[in-house]
Amino acid sequence: VLVIGVDGTNLSRVLATLGNDSNFFKLMQGSTTAASTIVGHTTVSNPSWTSILTGAWGEKTGVINNVFTPWTYSKWPTVFTQLETLNSAIETTSIANWNVISAIANTGLGVDNLFNVPEQENDPRWLEADNLVGELTEDAIANASADVANLIFSYFVGVDENGHLFGGYSPE
Repeated sequence: VLVIGVDGTNLSRVLATLGNDSNFFKLMQGSTTAASTIVGHTTVSNPSWTSILTGAWGEKTGVINNVFTPWTYSKWPTVFTQLETLNSAIETTSIANWNVISAIANTGLGVDNLFNVPEQENDPRWLEADNLVGELTEDAIANASADVANLIFSYFVGVDENGHLFGGYSPE
């Protein structure tokens, strides 16, 4: 299973501006896409990604801002910990260029493969960092064993007006 998280992306805007020929749109057509159904939820990154990675809303977890609180994930374990608890043979991977995502993935039993891409020098829009996330994701997919269940979570900062994940990575 490959889960691609793109921070700050409004699905209706993506659908309205990308067109049917963009790589991002093509990827979405062959995938499951989660349209926003978060009524009344504050769209702050950490509470939102904590909800996605734990399955518990911020009202339950208490995560209300972008401050990482490691104790949250003892009570509300991540999907990585849940899978590792279920079957430690499942290969879990997290690739992200925001250190909070990496810290969340590394809580509890943690993720098997953790790749945190730091901000790159002279890269204020995180274009190069997103490109590195894309490259690491391609490598993780290419190296995944067909004989082992895999979960790969890749977190990108954003998507550009051409349907490319920032940094130019185009899932094809």
